[in-house]
Amino acid sequence: MRTRTKFHEAAGCLSDIGVKLKNEGMIDEAVTISEIAMQLDPDDGRNRVNLGHAYVDQGQIEKAISEYEKALELDPNLEYAYDGLGGAYVRKGLLDKAIGYFRKAVELDPKSAVARKNLAGIYMDNELYDEAIREWKAASELEPNNMAILNELGICYKNEGLLDKAIATFRLAILHDPTDPIYHDNLGRVHNLKGFLKEATKEYRLAIRFGGETASIHNFLGNIYAESNLFSKALKEFTKATKLDPNMQLFKDNFITVQAIIASQESGKLDDVRKKRKELKIADDRSQEAPIIKGQENKAENTIEKWFEELRGEVIGELAFVDKTTFGYLDSIPKSCGLRIIVSNIKEEDVCREKARKYSRNRPYFEIIKIPKIHKRWIGSQQNFFIDIGADLKMDALGHSTHTIRKIQPQDYREESEQFEKLWKVSDEELKHKYGSNNVSKTMFFSTSQTNGEDAKK
Repeated sequence: MRTRTKFHEAAGCLSDIGVKLKNEGMIDEAVTISEIAMQLDPDDGRNRVNLGHAYVDQGQIEKAISEYEKALELDPNLEYAYDGLGGAYVRKGLLDKAIGYFRKAVELDPKSAVARKNLAGIYMDNELYDEAIREWKAASELEPNNMAILNELGICYKNEGLLDKAIATFRLAILHDPTDPIYHDNLGRVHNLKGFLKEATKEYRLAIRFGGETASIHNFLGNIYAESNLFSKALKEFTKATKLDPNMQLFKDNFITVQAIIASQESGKLDDVRKKRKELKIADDRSQEAPIIKGQENKAENTIEKWFEELRGEVIGELAFVDKTTFGYLDSIPKSCGLRIIVSNIKEEDVCREKARKYSRNRPYFEIIKIPKIHKRWIGSQQNFFIDIGADLKMDALGHSTHTIRKIQPQDYREESEQFEKLWKVSDEELKHKYGSNNVSKTMFFSTSQTNGEDAKK
């Protein structure tokens, strides 16, 4: 009995270390430690749940589900095991199953803010706004100082057309945290919908002032100024929008249209002014946006993986760097897709090479080329869409600022695609000439195909 107690205590300590490692982004190490903890004490459901969480972060969803289910065999009332199962099935795209498990987690522990937030998020993703509103409100009562919850609640009110409630909710969030730009941005959008253009302008300007400047905000402002016949101001806003996001065709179209409006106005062609003003657009139906509030790591990762799973054909991309975690995301891309990625930096190359070998199995090909000074973050396919990731998910978007991940149509990413192909084919001599350094070279990090299955290094 004494030995059993020591094993139990040791397993508990190791399990806690595994959780800490996972939270610090050391996923492989977390899995190793958590597996040892589970082996020392396989009858402790907590150890199995923590191992399941680590497996999820590593991308081993089936293994995670197995651990959660074994934990529930040991204790059918483990709320966080149901919560883990819900998250795992979200990763698999089986949303009905996920909702069922999240509901069970809430049923077992109605005071679990985490379970409420997970359930609210999946309702929201499925546009079940009545249900999402109920859960966000319950979560807010459990975490009254969490303004991110209020923000999500406000978005649900807006999407349901309950604009006055949305305004009140965003104002409450701003009252508690007046310098968060996303709350001002969202309040501006609701004012815009209600036709309160002066109030909307004020909120957009505050969002910019507090560090939340985006191309979309300038596009909104451009439309507001155009509505008020202030076309010179509108042109300035559309100019800023196109500079901040040169890949968005909508912003380019608005910029060109307002230039034409100004020319018609100067020529006295007022009918043309009225006609062209109707061509200005606030949003582009061809693109999708996923705003991410600081700290919402799971939402960002789930969005990325969900969109990756929808990619088809040949997939290309440019990334500032890859590390071992990156391969978990890339493995979400269907196995029928070949991958070509250009990166500036590869962290822990030996570990990444092994990851690449593992995740490239059964793909037509999987190639990574290192070229210096790549600062962009996007992945996509000419067959269906491109994903503008924009920021470092772990650092910029999730820890310190707000960010928007966007799904963009291929025709709006043509310049990026062409630039990619040029970089892919560039020679070492051209690179040295471009960057002015004899130490610069293009190197093949990894290549595999169904025919050879071997590493290729240059």
